[in-house]
Amino acid sequence: MKKFLCLILSFLLIITSVTVSPAKVKAKSEDYTDGYVFGEKDFFSASDTANDKDMTFTATEDGLYSVRIKTIEGFNNLSIAKDPDGNEIEPYARDYRIGDRTRIDYYQLKKGQVFTIKFMLHANSSALIIADIVREINKDDEFNFTGEYDVSYYYNPSKDYHYYKLGCLMDTDDNGNNVLNARVRYFQNENNDKLDYLNVPDVYMNNVLSSMRPNSSTLCIINFYSHGTSYSSKDASTAQSKIKFIRMENSSGIDINQPDEPFNLIENQNGEMVTNEFGHSYFKYAYSYLSFIKSYTIHYSNKDMEFPANSHPTTEKNPYSPYTGYYLTPVDSQDTNHWAVGSDNTFLIRAGYYEEKIPVTIKTYDQLDRFMFFGDTTLKLKPNAPLRRSLSFTPPEDGPYTLFVTVDSHSDSCNDTIAFNTTDHSLNRDFPDQTTKLANGKTLYEYRNLALEKGTKYTFDCYLIHSDSEASDETVNMTFNFKNPAIISSFSLNQTGLDPVLVDGIDNISGSYKYSLPDYVNSVDVTYTDGTVVKYTYDEASGSYTTDAPAKYTVYPLTIENPNDWSSGYNSVYFNIDGKSKSLTFTVYDNERFEYNLNTIGLNETNTVRFYRDDAKSYYKFYRFTPETSGTYNLKMSATPHDNNCRISTYYNVYHNGELVSTNYNTENISPCIFKAGEEYIIKFFGIHKNCDKTDNSNLNTLEPQITIIKVSDDVETSKVTTVPATTIPVTTTTIATTAEVSTTGNGAK
Repeated sequence: MKKFLCLILSFLLIITSVTVSPAKVKAKSEDYTDGYVFGEKDFFSASDTANDKDMTFTATEDGLYSVRIKTIEGFNNLSIAKDPDGNEIEPYARDYRIGDRTRIDYYQLKKGQVFTIKFMLHANSSALIIADIVREINKDDEFNFTGEYDVSYYYNPSKDYHYYKLGCLMDTDDNGNNVLNARVRYFQNENNDKLDYLNVPDVYMNNVLSSMRPNSSTLCIINFYSHGTSYSSKDASTAQSKIKFIRMENSSGIDINQPDEPFNLIENQNGEMVTNEFGHSYFKYAYSYLSFIKSYTIHYSNKDMEFPANSHPTTEKNPYSPYTGYYLTPVDSQDTNHWAVGSDNTFLIRAGYYEEKIPVTIKTYDQLDRFMFFGDTTLKLKPNAPLRRSLSFTPPEDGPYTLFVTVDSHSDSCNDTIAFNTTDHSLNRDFPDQTTKLANGKTLYEYRNLALEKGTKYTFDCYLIHSDSEASDETVNMTFNFKNPAIISSFSLNQTGLDPVLVDGIDNISGSYKYSLPDYVNSVDVTYTDGTVVKYTYDEASGSYTTDAPAKYTVYPLTIENPNDWSSGYNSVYFNIDGKSKSLTFTVYDNERFEYNLNTIGLNETNTVRFYRDDAKSYYKFYRFTPETSGTYNLKMSATPHDNNCRISTYYNVYHNGELVSTNYNTENISPCIFKAGEEYIIKFFGIHKNCDKTDNSNLNTLEPQITIIKVSDDVETSKVTTVPATTIPVTTTTIATTAEVSTTGNGAK
């Protein structure tokens, strides 16, 4: 009888002309009994006693009809549908949605047929009941809803060899959360068994309807519905949904793309012991399929398309495309295929009607890669691709350790996620304790105060992502170091005593300020809590301050941070180490201040610099010299020390048209300068007074550092001066002051 009804239904549905609009059917009042209208919601409730309800309808056309009963409170029990003679009308199919306690019965009816739905409400129960016509859905049909929706259609696949999906761009709130949870249920065979609803596919909107059989004579009933999400701030009644029935492009297969460095599970870790129904106990591993799959490729008839492994129908940005709709779903097999070291361990991954087995490797602790103590362990990451790795570490001694993670090629468009946990979860970390941008462009992350015991084997489960909005396919190195650093208590700069003074238009050659740090900072002293003092000195080869102290005292790098934008006035260069900072302040003269401090000096004229402050230890003075004739000139410097113990360093720089053309760093050796007639030369005369315990004004004035310009010979053939590159300024070899002897000079001498 059921097969006969099914054939009649198929024939009637094919020849019946129906519309696609989801609007409710409204016919003349004489077509209905008791005023019940197809497509309208009717609410019923019962108080302290059960209540029987009858709803009578008259079919307005041949076709398929649905009756939905959604339980609001308590229980209800749908009994039967009967014709006017009291004969039971057997449903074509039945369905039940567990998630929202909605029962749907489908009936085949002829136009004019009267049927009555008889059901019983239990005491203190309520239900929402809707009877509606189930119409045919066709390719490219489009539906627009405001608020929640719940509709059923049928599809006839007998003339189509393609799969389909219902596509919808999800409405979201201001925080990007979906306002509605939209789902689809569908089946083709008659579904009258009480438990058949457990086998009905219930998938998110945008999923390909992979269980539907194309080119089949069996109709497919499709129910798509939604309800508001609990986490959205937007009112679900205002949500807008445009749903389209889309024919998928034909595809021939799927490839699963695994990470370059596959994730390995660790024996008897990240899981729990379970006992099955037969009393057998085994270790069941917890895992995410995203650790084993980077992406997947669908082979379509006209092209291949690759999708990230974490693609999901609820966040689909292109839901109306015939190429989207296949999303990964894992199927665990551990209940029947217990995983073990060395076994053929797999889980199943599905994408629509495709499925693949994914291998899982389980390693013992001794098979793991290891973090090196004061050594490098480097992993390669592709930008924007998550990586999970397990690594082990056995500390050689007790004490707090720091895990250092250095990431290459870090720019403003980058962001790193580095999280890890240990076997006992006692050292779980999601965020670094400190982040430092290194001078070489790398970024250093520090995870501090990891209390580890000597000889204990620790396993670190690491989750790593290097995000970069401007990324290429080039891998990025992420280097790990485990160290037990000595704790820094303080550090200081040992300044030379020379005033850090720069002049706009002279020292900012080629648009940037040029200076040599060792002219101003001789060394850096770092003091540790154990009393050790480590001295960093300037290394010309590396262009930085370095030390050869033992490794535990050099864990934290000494970095130098220059101003992003120099300006007239005060500018600070920062020396940084372990979150601590010291500044070296440069005074930058603008043109107006420079002209005010600029003195004129003539040929054979001796100029004396005098100190006006009793704490001054360095001095400088600017001169303008314009030769009347071209030739070779000497700049002679002299100074009168207090006694044999007093040491003085004097030197000068000569600038022409903003470029350094001559320099001299002592009073004994004189370097000739070739000057051109009528050209203006700027001379910066400066130096250092080694403190000899005579700091009163009278004693300082007796130093009398002097400079004199002497012409050596005429040279009429010379039209250009000899240029000395600014980057080749050497360091003075005279004895310079220590930190305790240095005082800030500020204004210098006039």
